[in-house]
Amino acid sequence: MHMPDADYFRQQAATCLRLAQLCRDLEVARRLFGMAGEFKSKAAEMDAGLQTMTVPAIEPNRESARD
Repeated sequence: MHMPDADYFRQQAATCLRLAQLCRDLEVARRLFGMAGEFKSKAAEMDAGLQTMTVPAIEPNRESARD
């Protein structure tokens, strides 16, 4: 199995930022920006040698679950 490296997490952050900029739903955009920050932090940790294998979780939107 392939272990993600810092570049992988930077690419994921960039993808989240692009999606957030295109998103018209402000709640989804906010979550994507947050995920991008988590991915950037993970890349920085890996660059510093503090490797922990937690990947940002995608939590369902509770409000839309009620609809």
